[in-house]
Amino acid sequence: MKGWTVCRMHGARSGAKPGPAHPNFRHGQRSKEAMALRAQVMALVRESREVEQLLRL
Repeated sequence: MKGWTVCRMHGARSGAKPGPAHPNFRHGQRSKEAMALRAQVMALVRESREVEQLLRL
């Protein structure tokens, strides 16, 4: 296409939407920090369930 650096079949006017609607959008839910935080929360949940079981006896 005139005025573009790529052809119309391979990238010019690609219809990908910006932001979260884009297929390659990075949300951060699987970042190292997020995964570490989830692991800490799950450890606390497990510990609280163990304490709850001990209190039921």
